[in-house]
Order: sequence, then C-alpha cells, then structure tokens
Amino acid sequence: MVFEFVEHPSLKQKSNIDGFYLQPNVIVLRRNQDYFKREIFTLAHELGHYLLNQEEVESMDYDHMASGKNISKVETWCNNFAFAFLAGNELRTLDSLPEIDKSNDYSFEEIKAISDKTHLSFTALLTYLVRSKKMSGAIYGRMKSDQEDSIQAKKDAEKKKRELEKEMGKQSIPGQPKPIQSPLFVSAIQTAFYDGVINEYELCKSLHLKPEQLEKYLR
Repeated sequence: MVFEFVEHPSLKQKSNIDGFYLQPNVIVLRRNQDYFKREIFTLAHELGHYLLNQEEVESMDYDHMASGKNISKVETWCNNFAFAFLAGNELRTLDSLPEIDKSNDYSFEEIKAISDKTHLSFTALLTYLVRSKKMSGAIYGRMKSDQEDSIQAKKDAEKKKRELEKEMGKQSIPGQPKPIQSPLFVSAIQTAFYDGVINEYELCKSLHLKPEQLEKYLR
C-alpha cells in the first residue's frame, strides 16, 4: 500500500525525508510537486526496501549518493535498484557513453534525451555517471549547479508571471494539492467514528472536511 502525504508550503518545519517503508507492506511518500521525478525515484527506492523487507529511514541526498560516503549497504542497494528499474534499456545507453568532458560537450544532449525518455531526473543521471567514473566530481558539481540554477530561474519567472497576473486582476494561482482519500482509509475513519474512537472534529480533520460536508460521509 502506498500513501502520499502533502505538506502545506507555509509550514516552517518541513519533513527532511522523501519517504519510508514500514513492514510488512506500507510505503509513505512526501508529495513533491517541484521535482516529480524525485518522488518517482523515492517510490522505486522504497519498493527496494519492500523487496528486501528492511526498514531504514534516511534523507536522500544526491551529493552523498554521488560520493558513496555515509550510505549504508541497504540504502546503496535500494538506490541502485531504483535507478536500474527506472532506466530500463537506457541503462545500456548510459554505460556506452564515453568519458564525459569538454571535448564532447559534456554529453549534455545525450543525458537530457535519456532523462526525457525515462522517469529519471537529469541530476540522478549525473549521479550515476560520476559513480560509474565516467564523469569527474568537478564536472558533476558544475553541471548539477547549472541545472539547479536553470530550474530556479524558471520558478522565479513563473512566480513573477503569477504576481503580474494577480496585479492585473487575474486569478492564476492554483489551489494547493489535496491528498487522495482511498476508500479503505475513509472506511477505517468512518468505523472509528461509529465505534466512538474519534469524535466529529477528529473525523473532519482526518478527512480534511468542512463541518457542512460531514453528512455525506456518515450515510
């Protein structure tokens, strides 16, 4: 069973992990709208924990993954599994790339093409390449920084566009994402209410309901 939890962007203290696995068959993921491919990688990573049936919570840091330092054997295996699972046949393409340097324009277009064909982010591909010694740490750091700057510039441009549209009276800011309520979860909350385990306030809070919406969940 996979559960996704949503954090409001105004929260001062946010989760420092992207997901975790709980025995025997539960995976919990943090909603990641800015980097959706990272969320998919986390799902595949936690699937690795499920296959090993080993719980281990650790923050996913691409720099640590690239260096291989301070990462347990279990985390390393799950990272490798997730990458190979998502890369599919493109893993052969990655392994066939020459040593990446200025002479081949850092294989930028080739790496981007693989990212476009798969659910692997550009940064995840850079991490694999530096781990497989096809790229130096210096080139990895520079390309990763350039990619992050490009993403931030795009986000800043979108923010300015929304602010301008707001000043012009246009409502362009979408609502915050809402968790998907699974029938199983809703049924469990309803049962807890009928059994007196929780009250109306706790039921509304658990299902993200307004008081006037309560009646339709108690039919």
